[in-house]
Amino acid sequence: MFLTGCTASMVTSSDALGGVQEGTRWGIVRVLIQGSESAMEERQEHSRRLMTEYCTPKRYKVIYDKSEFVFYGYPEYMLIRFECVD
Repeated sequence: MFLTGCTASMVTSSDALGGVQEGTRWGIVRVLIQGSESAMEERQEHSRRLMTEYCTPKRYKVIYDKSEFVFYGYPEYMLIRFECVD
């Protein structure tokens, strides 16, 4: 998936890779972490909506989040790995 300037995007998920193994659904969301504070808050909110929608009716739990530098001078992203939990 591609990331637009104002949103977060689901990079991959257990569904995209052939289904759930061992009963756990999971995903990775990619969020641009540059720009104005309000833009970053909007992207963070969008990432929470993506995780909530993916896991509904369950909740999600963030397993890790880390920054990812693509290339010097290019945008910086945060990858958020999450799992759906009861």
